[in-house]
Amino acid sequence: MDNIILKASGELVKNGAELPIGHELDILRYLGETIELDAACTLRSYFKMLEKYKALQFIDPFIPSYLAEYLKCPKKCCIDSDMEYLSLEYSIIYDPKRKSKYDLDEIEISTTFHGKSAKDGYAIEFSPLKKLLDYPLKLERGVFYKFDPKLKIQESKFDYYFKLWDLVHEIIWELSFMGIPKQRDKKSKEIMGRIKDIKEHPEKLIPAKEVFKKLKNKIAKGK
Repeated sequence: MDNIILKASGELVKNGAELPIGHELDILRYLGETIELDAACTLRSYFKMLEKYKALQFIDPFIPSYLAEYLKCPKKCCIDSDMEYLSLEYSIIYDPKRKSKYDLDEIEISTTFHGKSAKDGYAIEFSPLKKLLDYPLKLERGVFYKFDPKLKIQESKFDYYFKLWDLVHEIIWELSFMGIPKQRDKKSKEIMGRIKDIKEHPEKLIPAKEVFKKLKNKIAKGK
């Protein structure tokens, strides 16, 4: 299979040569082709690709704001946790107890982009790019999760071939989950402020039982 390969430099190559791009819109012809990542690729390589192939910037309205943030980041050492790499993963979830509106078995299909280590997964939607850019970027094998009648999860792996479209769209989808960088940072600051308030004033906390009791009463009264 002659796949496109993203190099660490941001170049897209096929059969050992860079894609023949005569006009900047030519890159769009390759969105449906299967892509692999060079072993040296990092999240920085993704943004270098967006810089080089400008037409890709129009795929998602959040790309320009995150590209601007990337351009302001240090040129190296943009990491900040026990995370080992960034993973793009395709998953299928099947729960026999879940039915669609047509009373058919419901299957949930999703693509996720998150941080990983040997033991843990890491959400990244609140992380600025200066803490992410130099982590290795990997395309994982697909994962099939099946719940048995006792709600135990059976997990199996399968080969899944990401397209260039998946790479461009799914990464920016997760990075921009909280909006543009200014919105993300504002929301993060609000949450950290609430955490600080909870630690400093535990007397303000309301037991969960009381909260659920109030909610139950409101529901019963139709409010």
